[in-house]
Amino acid sequence: MNDECGCDDLVSHLHQLLDAELEESECRRLQRHVDSCPACHEAADAEAHLRSLIRRSCAERAPDRLRIRVLAQITVLRTQGPAAGEARG
Repeated sequence: MNDECGCDDLVSHLHQLLDAELEESECRRLQRHVDSCPACHEAADAEAHLRSLIRRSCAERAPDRLRIRVLAQITVLRTQGPAAGEARG
């Protein structure tokens, strides 16, 4: 693979880079670009920060009453179809 990397290349592979879904050599190539390009560095940091916030937000458990209501609604939708769920609203 070509050793040069541009901003378009980084943007198209940013999620794969952050998810460690690329070959090690490709990760190094993209990371070199991130390290040398202020705009891509900022984009990668912003995406990593957003992912961190989402991970923390998703760690909380919903209150039991809410969980029961959601599960009941899912059951209604599965058994009676979407129109039944809309009627209950």
